[in-house]
Amino acid sequence: MMYYGASALAGFEIVILLALQLTAGNMYQVTGLVIAALMAGLAAGAGWGIKLPGTSAVRTGAILLLMYYVLIGVLFNVILSIRSTSIATVIIIISTFIPGFLTGLIFRELTVTENQDSLPAVVYSADLAGSAFGFIIISAFMVPAFGLRISVFFLVMLILAGLLFGTNRRK
Repeated sequence: MMYYGASALAGFEIVILLALQLTAGNMYQVTGLVIAALMAGLAAGAGWGIKLPGTSAVRTGAILLLMYYVLIGVLFNVILSIRSTSIATVIIIISTFIPGFLTGLIFRELTVTENQDSLPAVVYSADLAGSAFGFIIISAFMVPAFGLRISVFFLVMLILAGLLFGTNRRK
């Protein structure tokens, strides 16, 4: 699940940066804030001591991510049509914090609940590999071939793949 979640989050970062370019006109001024919001979300989610509801917290987090990406995909054209650059920028920055936070919660759940010494390293490795895959597939293939909105819906497919293939029955 960490691999697919990280892939989707990295791909979402690319989509958001391109949306920033389309709405603000100059993404270079605010790119650092978008990346900082994403990283702050990851840190807050991983560091926060809350547990997701349900017997399977990883699945709950994945379902929340899936629903969030569907919502963003549906509202994507609305976000792009906002005339006020400052309002669009704030919405874009906030929209990166939320999936970062949820992915951080999943990371925490996968690493804290197990008693295996090497598990955090395995989860972190899956996180990094998934991020690399997400950056590559979204920026090199999905956006050029299908555009931004369809790329967001592809993120839903990544989370769904993580739900189907990447969660075990104990979580």
